Amino acid sequence: PKALKALKKVLGKSDYQARAGVYSGGLNAVYWLRDVEPAGKDPHTGKKLVRAVNLTEGQKSGIYQIRDPVLLEEELVYPLLRGRDVKRWQAEPSAWILLVQDPKTRRGIDEDKMQQEYPHAWGYLKRFEKELRERAAFKRYFTRKEKKTGKVTETGPFYSMFNVGEYTFTKYRVAWQGMASSLNAAVLDAQKKPMLPEHVHSFIVAGSTAEAHYFTAVFNSSPLNLAAQAYAQRGGKSFATPQIMENIHIDGFNRRKTQHRQLANLSEKSHQLADEEEWQELAEVEDRIDLLVAKLYGIKADELEEIKRNLRELKKEDLKTGKLFPK
Repeated sequence: PKALKALKKVLGKSDYQARAGVYSGGLNAVYWLRDVEPAGKDPHTGKKLVRAVNLTEGQKSGIYQIRDPVLLEEELVYPLLRGRDVKRWQAEPSAWILLVQDPKTRRGIDEDKMQQEYPHAWGYLKRFEKELRERAAFKRYFTRKEKKTGKVTETGPFYSMFNVGEYTFTKYRVAWQGMASSLNAAVLDAQKKPMLPEHVHSFIVAGSTAEAHYFTAVFNSSPLNLAAQAYAQRGGKSFATPQIMENIHIDGFNRRKTQHRQLANLSEKSHQLADEEEWQELAEVEDRIDLLVAKLYGIKADELEEIKRNLRELKKEDLKTGKLFPK
């Protein structure tokens, strides 16, 4: 009861909007890549090329793995964050994705442009044209049926994707697992080519590195974790979808507020300690984060202790069922 009373202070609509990660529309084995290596430049377009193989392991689509590596335009290939690639304070991509979506039109890059500027990617996608057109999501969102004639018209190229907008490539982002038993977010590296979370992840856009770290510290804290686990199905597909920001409130970052800056600094420290696998010191930093977050929400010391006790009990439940997700 004491924890529930405290959690009411956390509930409400957030100042942040969350979004789902990139979605292939049902044929990951076409868009997901492995063994990506530099392969010089195209003598005609002048674009940098990479050599890659499509990733079919674990896919149920029936798409075959190409025998020999194909050439693709490097600017269309991005690091991909798959399911377990995003952990608490850590995000490390394990694959790549061929992204052929126009973020402004929210459709596939125009076919004429693909043929002229990205001939290698165009040729590769043509191999799977039939299968790509048969995707249920493509038929639903990129085709239109005339009522009078019954004629079906495509409203986007056959390789069009989903959940891609200008926000997808924003420099400062925070991502977390959607299917999990607790909130585990990480700041995505802003210095490299954008890492793209797949659609089972959610993410928010921040205005700076400090804001991204502030958000992550608050999001990963004990009060928000118990609030999420109190109303969502732990371990299910709907646990931490973008809609979580409609239910758990996080104030927008204010650089003038000392506590906001302190939380940002502690998140940076947490990411560093997680990379170094300094788990004991990380636990101490997380305790400091909890205290600051409790102050932000007006949660008393005894209420915070009750929240943490409840979380420990829930973790023991996970251990009994063998479904404990990695921290």
